[in-house]
Amino acid sequence: KIKRNKNNLEKQQTNFNETIEKNTQSIPRLDAEIKELQESLEEETEKQETMMIQLQEKTKPIKEEMEEKQKLLIPLKDKENSIKQEIDVINNNIAEIKNKTINANKRKETVLEKIANIDTKLDEQ
Repeated sequence: KIKRNKNNLEKQQTNFNETIEKNTQSIPRLDAEIKELQESLEEETEKQETMMIQLQEKTKPIKEEMEEKQKLLIPLKDKENSIKQEIDVINNNIAEIKNKTINANKRKETVLEKIANIDTKLDEQ
């Protein structure tokens, strides 16, 4: 039993040694891959920065034009708001006139009824 355990331990030790050797051999290759990936990342980052600068240069005139048009819109928006306020005032005046007309018509009806009642009473006398 001891011999079997010893054999198992020796096999494990051999496996560990082989694994360590394989890993040790793969380290330079992995280091090279890391270096390549870092260089590739740096290149891509530089390309991205260049593209962003080009994009900013190309969009700058458009942004400036938009800003200019926004400035031109300010007086128009102010005028629009002023006109909307005037329309609101006019609509309120119309509503008041309608209410006054309705009330006047009601008073007229009441007066006409009173006149009719007085005429009826006069006719009855």
